[in-house]
Amino acid sequence: MLNVTKSQYGVYRFRQRIDTNLRKYFNRSEINISLKTKSLPEAQAKASIYHKEFSAIRFHASIHFIDPSVVQKLVDKFCEDVLGVVTKPVEVPKEEMSFKQSIEDFCYYYKAKNIGKGTRDSVTHFLSSIFIDIIGAETKVKDTTVKDLVRVKEQLFRLPRRNIPKYQDKSTKQLLKMNIPEEDRLSINRVQGCVNYIKRYFNYCFAQQLIPFNPANFISVTREETAIDEREPFSREEVRELLQLTDTLNNQHARTIYYTLAYTGMRLSELWKCSINQIDGVYCFDLTSKRIKLKTKSSHRLIPIHDKLIELGVLESFAQAIQVYKSKSIGCHYKRNLRGRVTDNPKKVMYSLRHSFATELKYSKVDPLVISELMGHSHEGMTMSRYASRYPISMLKEAIDTLDYL
Repeated sequence: MLNVTKSQYGVYRFRQRIDTNLRKYFNRSEINISLKTKSLPEAQAKASIYHKEFSAIRFHASIHFIDPSVVQKLVDKFCEDVLGVVTKPVEVPKEEMSFKQSIEDFCYYYKAKNIGKGTRDSVTHFLSSIFIDIIGAETKVKDTTVKDLVRVKEQLFRLPRRNIPKYQDKSTKQLLKMNIPEEDRLSINRVQGCVNYIKRYFNYCFAQQLIPFNPANFISVTREETAIDEREPFSREEVRELLQLTDTLNNQHARTIYYTLAYTGMRLSELWKCSINQIDGVYCFDLTSKRIKLKTKSSHRLIPIHDKLIELGVLESFAQAIQVYKSKSIGCHYKRNLRGRVTDNPKKVMYSLRHSFATELKYSKVDPLVISELMGHSHEGMTMSRYASRYPISMLKEAIDTLDYL
């Protein structure tokens, strides 16, 4: 009697809870309609048809490459045939949405969440006033880079506490032009809170597919805010220069590690935890083992090996390279031999190769969900599988091979 209930008058009803991600299409949280029969077999037959149609909608909505308008058409037909009503069409997010538009939408969504009024007001006020003043109201959300958000964070450290009377009547732009004394500035804890608000907003933007990848994943505030905590991606030209310099060092082990980081986007710590295996005929860096501890569940993944790495002999040299070098020693190697010759920016560190990997895939127009899987990031709307790829290896391989630094 799945999805079939009986009313007090003996008439059977069809009940179906609507998944959270489908409610925007249905404009309701539950389907509860009369089957107009007191016969159980007849009720079950009708309910079976309705359930099958609903399951088809659920399946289509789970396919992330599908146009939301396709799902809406299926929902409209279901509602018209089964419920006898016409649904309000879903508004598909505009690719060119500005921060002004998207923050308004986010605040509307966030105010409806079941959270404390204090937190809700703090988040929405910060985004719709301070953040939008710094980032620019008419700036396009999809064009946001890690560097933009690092700049926002730097600006936050220059702002004063608003409980100081002499600053209360001034706008954010006016305050940023002033030389605020250190003792009047926002505390690290306050800036950390603001960064968390920014991350909530960008998580929403990513879930709504307003941005192809989430740059907020790369910003943080530490108790000791040093230059190395501020990471910026290398440009393509800087990655090219770095790799070409490693070719001249006559050090095959270091060369293997630099090239591997550039062409996989792995976290430095992951390099010493992965193995090389052949999956469906494709050589991959394998981080799926249950025995290794990684940052998140999504970090357990497969990363196809780029043709350039195979050409360089990484399949043969990788195991020995990670025996010769550990993460700290390769970091020292970079500072001693390469950083000064590639850039004088202290924010461009070894980890910046991971940032560059994500940025280059974005510029190559790789699907953002594929980028997320290759990076080991979690994201809304996808069933998480801890120890296996969620996309065909051939698709991941195709995405990886779009990288071309040289």
